[in-house]
Amino acid sequence: MFCKYQKIDNLVSYGILPLQEQEKIPADVVCAMQKAQQKGIAREATQYFSLQEIQQKFEEEQIEHLPLKGAQLKKEYPSPDMRFLTDLDILCQKEQQGKIQEIMESLGYTLEHGGGHHDVYVRNPFMTVEIHWDCSTENRELDVLLEDIWSKCIRKEGFAFAYQMPWEEYYVYMIGHMAKHLKYGGIGIRMLLDLFVFAQKKKDSCDWKKVEAYLERGRLLKFSETMQRFLQQCMEEDESFFEGNILLEHIIGSGAYGTMENHMGARLLKEGGEKKQIRRTRIRLVLTMLFPPLEAMKELSPAVRRHAFLLPAAWIWRLVTKTIFANRKGREALKSAAVTEQVDQMDRVCRAAGLYE
Repeated sequence: MFCKYQKIDNLVSYGILPLQEQEKIPADVVCAMQKAQQKGIAREATQYFSLQEIQQKFEEEQIEHLPLKGAQLKKEYPSPDMRFLTDLDILCQKEQQGKIQEIMESLGYTLEHGGGHHDVYVRNPFMTVEIHWDCSTENRELDVLLEDIWSKCIRKEGFAFAYQMPWEEYYVYMIGHMAKHLKYGGIGIRMLLDLFVFAQKKKDSCDWKKVEAYLERGRLLKFSETMQRFLQQCMEEDESFFEGNILLEHIIGSGAYGTMENHMGARLLKEGGEKKQIRRTRIRLVLTMLFPPLEAMKELSPAVRRHAFLLPAAWIWRLVTKTIFANRKGREALKSAAVTEQVDQMDRVCRAAGLYE
């Protein structure tokens, strides 16, 4: 259950299943691990062939593209299916947005929502593709450094329009992405595994002075060093390290994507500042969740995107669906906005991680 919560059950199955001959492993555990491995292999095969299909079309239509995040690093894992991918993330040029939509729809994808930093396409039963227009980490300095990522990319062998990041930029982007997740909801074990695999396979071949210069400008060098040191301590099996370690407790409790409580605590921490402002910020946050501004609603509602005058009607519909008919996630979000204890918790976690003094 813990491995499933962290989305590492498929990876752990590779360690558990070979032990059946030496250890007495409960049958239900073996069965669960076998299913996890089978599902992981099937998911990887689906995503692999879907990416090949998209890249072939992009090549034909001369669409420059750069697979992001796990799509690049998973090849460095012992088996690519060990690196769980929720969806495919691909960086493209914003000016080709219309052409890309035509291509994706021709492949059976539907634009679920667009606008902002990326467009999200879905093809049933379980393929999701995010087409990104930038490498935003919500860190202003890093984002400036990554703005001209196209000029730094390396053309992928055998392709005319497919690229991959140099590993120095990849690491900086990975750290920026990790810091963003930690600030806005939490990080889980999978992100630590990415750090571990990178350190094992690519770190020694990188220009580390260049990496550190990037991170220094983004004020994330201390965070990077803290997470590398934390990872090393995890591997040393020092029992004292595991006692009362707030960062470890956070990672274990955050699951694969963070929790709603962490997310709301982090938002209150960011927007509320001092304690006296938390209550006022909490009220403002709830109102923003129920009545997002026009630009946010354009991303959430195709109708508002086409006709801005429908904003009041969309707000009423959102108020009803987010309160009376809210799903579990929606109810948790509203409830979490009232929890002030999580603000202090997220403050301690961020300090322990070296995100700020």
